[in-house]
Amino acid sequence: MTAEFVEIETEMGDKMALSARHLIPIREGADLQWKWAEQVVVGDEVHNRERWIHVSKVASRVSQGVYAPLTSAGTLMVDGVATSCFAVVNTHDAAYWATKPAVWLAQWFGENMQQGIHWYSRVLLDYAAPMASSLMTR
Repeated sequence: MTAEFVEIETEMGDKMALSARHLIPIREGADLQWKWAEQVVVGDEVHNRERWIHVSKVASRVSQGVYAPLTSAGTLMVDGVATSCFAVVNTHDAAYWATKPAVWLAQWFGENMQQGIHWYSRVLLDYAAPMASSLMTR
C-alpha cells in the first residue's frame, strides 16, 4: 500500500515518519491535544522517551507500507517519539474505547493479531465510521 507520510524531526535529533492521518500527541501549554501528523508544524511539542521537545522540521513524502499495531494502552513509540495507535479518526479517546473489545478478545482468548486490518477494526471502519463521519474529519 502506498501512502502519504509526514517526516517529523525534533530539536534533539529524533526522526520519525507517520502516515499523514496518524494521530500524535502535542502539548499546547498545559493541555494535551491529538493531531494528525499532517497538522504538526515546526514549534509543536512532542514527547520522546524522556521529555517534551520541539519539532524542528516537518516534511512529506510518499512511501510504501502502513503499520498501525493495536496496543492495550492505545499508544506506542515510533522511532523514540510517542504516538497513538490510531489513524484516520480524529479523536484518540473514541478510537481507544471503540477498539477496546478487540484488545480484550486478544488478551482473553490469545487471539493473534494478523497482518492487515483486524476483522474488528474492519467492522468499525465499514459500519460504525459512516454513522460517525464527524470522527473522520476535522
